[in-house]
Amino acid sequence: MVSKRSLSRTNVRTITALVVVFLLLASIPGTAFAETRTGGSVVVGADETVAGDLDVFAGSVAIHGTVEGNVRAVGGTVRIDGTVTGNVSATAGSVVIGPDATIEGSLTGASGDVTIAGSVQGDVQVGAEIVRVTETAEIAGNLEYGGTLERASGASIAGTISADSDLGFDSPLGFSIPSWIVGIYAFMVGLLGAVILLGLFPDFSRSVATAGTAQPLRSGAIGIVALVGIPVGLVVLVLTIVGIPLALIGLFIYLLGLWVGSLYGRYAVGTFVLTQLDTENRWLALLTGFLAVAALGRLPVAGGLIQLVVLLVGLGGLAATLLERYRGQRSNGEGETATDGRSERVVP
Repeated sequence: MVSKRSLSRTNVRTITALVVVFLLLASIPGTAFAETRTGGSVVVGADETVAGDLDVFAGSVAIHGTVEGNVRAVGGTVRIDGTVTGNVSATAGSVVIGPDATIEGSLTGASGDVTIAGSVQGDVQVGAEIVRVTETAEIAGNLEYGGTLERASGASIAGTISADSDLGFDSPLGFSIPSWIVGIYAFMVGLLGAVILLGLFPDFSRSVATAGTAQPLRSGAIGIVALVGIPVGLVVLVLTIVGIPLALIGLFIYLLGLWVGSLYGRYAVGTFVLTQLDTENRWLALLTGFLAVAALGRLPVAGGLIQLVVLLVGLGGLAATLLERYRGQRSNGEGETATDGRSERVVP
């Protein structure tokens, strides 16, 4: 029978783990902790104030109130007539910064046409077929544009004005996808992939995480060998000409292994964190690991190094576990063969 004291300890551990997850969420700047709104039409009313960043995916976006943070909007039309205390990033068919709008940060966008009639206190970097800067516009920073610029005589631009063809509206899709959307997509795809791995192969996934947390240096060393050694082997196969098809298959498996290894690396990080809290929950460990790496990965300079270490540990743990499973099956097979041989032996 489980005592009340043990149940109390379990509850405390679980609550502590949840607090860690909350702190990780709070430590991730930008997109991971922003308010997200979607729909056919999204409107921030004139009397409405959004505390923090705002991400919007809608057919039409209209901001008449105040956003105390950054705005990232994707839609058919995006119009801002209110106040944004941070930066604005807009990807749409039409972007309008109205005469009553105030953007205290910078404006970046890609659109069919962009109209700036309000105040932008930072730089403006937009790509469109037509970029209109009306007589009521006030840009305190630089204006960098791609496309055709239509500037009214009364427009105020304090910084430099320069054209950049790379900002043009000439891509096959008509616009470039903002990096924050790519980041969210990659995070969700990775998390979904890890959920599938843990759901289909729970014991194997646990073994990989254990290899990474129990012997991180060994796993990291194996990860380095796999990261460098496999491409060398593939190059040798290509040089043999006959091995080119095998090299192509090997390249696909190698890239897939890198991705899976990075997922398991995050899972190992979460497992390590929960182990320190004396808590065991694979799903909570998975979420904790993904959030921790996402948060630490945003650090300048150190972020990239941390992500590399996570990859090496996960890749090494994956390779070590696969090798151990292979050796185990081989040993079992040899043992069965030897046993069969003894059973068939006739004693005179």
